[in-house]
Amino acid sequence: FPTRRSSDLENSVLHTAGNLPEAVDLDDFFNKCIRNVMIGGGDRPELVAQQYRNLAYFIHSNTKKSILYRCGNIQVGIYIVLITEEGKVFVLKTTSIET
Repeated sequence: FPTRRSSDLENSVLHTAGNLPEAVDLDDFFNKCIRNVMIGGGDRPELVAQQYRNLAYFIHSNTKKSILYRCGNIQVGIYIVLITEEGKVFVLKTTSIET
């Protein structure tokens, strides 16, 4: 597979027409998720909050660098780019519904 520069990734994969990706601090993102879970209640919010904490810890402990991008409105694409010590790149993708 050809190697892509991060700017290529941002411009060709991370966003649809009219929506530019926005880099967000990983800890700020997870802290917001945890705060929203705790405020929103629902079933077992402390368990869900701990799962977010565990994921953030795993990312910090197993990567040399991580970058989080948000893209879109309402159905927001979340892309977490992980770069390992060996230079391998992985991308986690999910969708956040924000109304």
